Amino acid sequence: MRNPPNDPLDAHVPERTCILSRRTAPKEELIRLALGPDGEVAPDVRARAPGRGAWIGVSRAEFDEAHAKGKLKGALQRAFKTNAVEIPDDLGERIAQALRQATLDRLGMEARSGNLINGADRVETAARNGNVYLLIHAADAGEDGRKKLDQAWRVGSEPEILANSGAKVFYFPRNAPSCRWPWGARMWYISR
Repeated sequence: MRNPPNDPLDAHVPERTCILSRRTAPKEELIRLALGPDGEVAPDVRARAPGRGAWIGVSRAEFDEAHAKGKLKGALQRAFKTNAVEIPDDLGERIAQALRQATLDRLGMEARSGNLINGADRVETAARNGNVYLLIHAADAGEDGRKKLDQAWRVGSEPEILANSGAKVFYFPRNAPSCRWPWGARMWYISR
């Protein structure tokens, strides 16, 4: 018999509050901003920088709007408990770049550990066998190739997993340069 306090399913999940929307969410859903010794705000996407941090959980458009209206500065001053806060004009782009780099670092780590596979035939086989956790299509992948792999992923997934997997399949449209992956037409998956 399991001891309820030791049950990993009931483990405590740390939550933080977005300084702009006041929405509470798990740390993994928010982005941490850290205050440097010089008073400049910088993204801390891995949430490892020392000191006090501020958490944001809004879209890029909402973030840029708050920055333009000055609401971001006030929220950061309250969060950091100091008026000596400098916000770079390109903070939104710095956050986006840090997130892209963290994603690439994670994909590289998964590739080195053997969990990341590329190549349409190998990905299709793995998808049909139900071994796909995440399927990423490159920006320049053909529509027929996307449909073929999506179908293979649906065939290999259990219905209850498919119903609850809203964010598991990502499409990177051709007209969104911020979403383009540097690997060209390669297709990747992370096994379960």
